[in-house]
Amino acid sequence: MKRQIKNLYPDLPPASDLRFLHKSIKMNSTGLYVCPNCKKTYKFKSSVYTHLRNDCGKVPRYHCSVCNFYCKFYHVLQRHYLSNAHRNKEIMLDPGPFVCSNCGRSYKRKSSLYNHRRWECGKEPQFKCSYCPYKGKQKIHFVMHVMAKHKEHKHEVLGASYNK
Repeated sequence: MKRQIKNLYPDLPPASDLRFLHKSIKMNSTGLYVCPNCKKTYKFKSSVYTHLRNDCGKVPRYHCSVCNFYCKFYHVLQRHYLSNAHRNKEIMLDPGPFVCSNCGRSYKRKSSLYNHRRWECGKEPQFKCSYCPYKGKQKIHFVMHVMAKHKEHKHEVLGASYNK
């Protein structure tokens, strides 16, 4: 059952038509720019445009399966699930496990499966260690190998960006 959410600002032009809103974006007495629709304030005028384009007046897409919380962004829903309101309840943020259709490996996160398919599945290791037989398919694994096994050569192998 979908919850119907009406347009919060029906009398104002749509946020996508920023030409009409340009003159209505004013700076308040504290030096912040004010959204003409919802009165949220921003330090930069460009932030108001971004807010109008992506956020203001949009219908929330995500719904909490435990309570009546709605939000516009998935990362906000994740933060809500991890908040004190639901800390003691077991909630699956992702429907996982995510299984690779090529090799059968499974991952808890969709992003991990994506990285596996992009860098690992069916591919030869691209990162070869000059000091031992180690071969890695992902750069981060190669970097961790060098930092753990060849600390004395890390500057030569990893370059100036890893001098710290």
